[in-house]
Amino acid sequence: MQEKGKGEVVASCVPLTGDDDAIQFVRCDLTLRLPATYPEAAPNVSVGASRGLEESQRSALVEAVEAVAQENVGMPMIWSLVEAAQEMLTEFNKTGDCAICLEALNGDGGGDGSSCVVRTACYHRYHVSCLGEYWASQVGQERSRRAAKQREGARADA
Repeated sequence: MQEKGKGEVVASCVPLTGDDDAIQFVRCDLTLRLPATYPEAAPNVSVGASRGLEESQRSALVEAVEAVAQENVGMPMIWSLVEAAQEMLTEFNKTGDCAICLEALNGDGGGDGSSCVVRTACYHRYHVSCLGEYWASQVGQERSRRAAKQREGARADA
């Protein structure tokens, strides 16, 4: 958590996964703008940079954190707001669709790879089997392009 300016706190929030970032499919920066009368007035809540969240999830997260803020007016609440955001992210971390086949990701670790989930550095999520098939098709297409260029080059030299 860091203070950005007077009365502004930004917390980098991740799901509660026991610090295993390989299974963290969402994240966000929660910005809390504290009014001069804080904690007698609730902070303004917004979501800054995020990964893996749809716009509807970002809105739901802000709404949930604002509700917690209203419940805690009159007492220090920053940590409670960050915890509420982490709990929402934990729920969002369990849902989503494969960006290739558009089927639900359940991440239950099925042995055939159809249920195993992988996350790229840009936080896109895929079934391991879908990403493997896609990658293989891309490699095959690249090999075909190279072979065609080599054939064309050989014909031009002849």
